[in-house]
Amino acid sequence: MTRESDGDATAALWRAISYFAGAVIERHRNAMILVLSTAPRETESAIGAAQQAAVDNNFIPAFVGRAAASSLTVGFIPLSVDPPSAMQYATAVSALRSALPEDSSAVVSQCPTEAKRHFDVWGTSRTDFGSMRAVKRTLDPKGILNRARFLVD
Repeated sequence: MTRESDGDATAALWRAISYFAGAVIERHRNAMILVLSTAPRETESAIGAAQQAAVDNNFIPAFVGRAAASSLTVGFIPLSVDPPSAMQYATAVSALRSALPEDSSAVVSQCPTEAKRHFDVWGTSRTDFGSMRAVKRTLDPKGILNRARFLVD
């Protein structure tokens, strides 16, 4: 069933979507918020990976986003009243990133400060070195700038 919403209902929906991360953190101060991006055809498997990583590490997943654009905001809400250990956050992020489809990313936008010391909030992509190499070759085709300073040449 589909229906068209009026201006007030649409505005309320977009306000709720844009305030999702704030509402999760406001209600669950030890929650972790991730921005998940993937190819449209991989959205379902990315959501499944996030659900599995959350459950395996004693978090409850919450999602909002635009499936057609494959841009999701994911909340990992701790099951316990006590804050999870820093390694629990790190393990959940690592499990999610390793289970994501190729060319997907999961960036941690909010989590307890102590947890951030145990993992890279930006993550990496499988194409990082290829991208770095392509940029360096484009900007420095003769290879004379900053020789041996980076891992790529």
